[in-house]
Amino acid sequence: MDTITLVEEQIDDGQRLIDRLSQQNIPVEMACWVKPVDEDRWSLYIAASLVDEKGAAGAYREVYRVLRSLQNCWVTDSDVKLIGLSDQITKDVLDIRKRFPGRSPTRSRRPRLGNLAVEETYVYPLAGQDDRWPRLSLTISYVRNGETNQWRARTKVEEICRGINVKGAVGYSTALWEGEKQEDVKHASVAVLLEVDPKNEDSITRGDTQLLRILIKQANTMADEMFKRHHPDAVVVHADERSDQAV
Repeated sequence: MDTITLVEEQIDDGQRLIDRLSQQNIPVEMACWVKPVDEDRWSLYIAASLVDEKGAAGAYREVYRVLRSLQNCWVTDSDVKLIGLSDQITKDVLDIRKRFPGRSPTRSRRPRLGNLAVEETYVYPLAGQDDRWPRLSLTISYVRNGETNQWRARTKVEEICRGINVKGAVGYSTALWEGEKQEDVKHASVAVLLEVDPKNEDSITRGDTQLLRILIKQANTMADEMFKRHHPDAVVVHADERSDQAV
């Protein structure tokens, strides 16, 4: 059986409804058109805290009131499906949004949303959504070997940060006792922020060894460049370059 087409008028008026809800102080966590496998029509799923706060009946009354204020709207009462923030469909759609961030809509053929078998999903971007990719924060610590120019370096993966513009080696730090000079430094560290593809975020969180090795190598290169501005004669050996063990 051919899939029923989601027409532009439905898409546009779905966006009108989302915008009007926002104007009426009804925040929308996610919104998407869904074509279930066993239905011959698309439904507009909207996840809102209103459902959790007022219950389904109260939430529908508020949303229907806003919907009926729109003139010549292609979205009808029966099209709207309201769900709470903890609903598994909400979580699955937010996962799609995370994997394909930005201010453009996303079409997905993920076969299931929660317990619902679906043919296709059209996910709206939400106003104010941050399309900047997350950053992986790493700290590279350098320790001088005695009075030589040889330094041992170790990399620590810190956390994933959001809403940050800067990337690369972002800071050198050390500490000197009173009277010491730069050549007396024994310890130093460099902070690095790596831009990471949101599609790899789960792998990073799970500790994917192969992916982390690639990212650590990138971070080490950036950190060494900044470190050697302060210690141009330094010979650096990284822990992960001397061992097969993950840093």
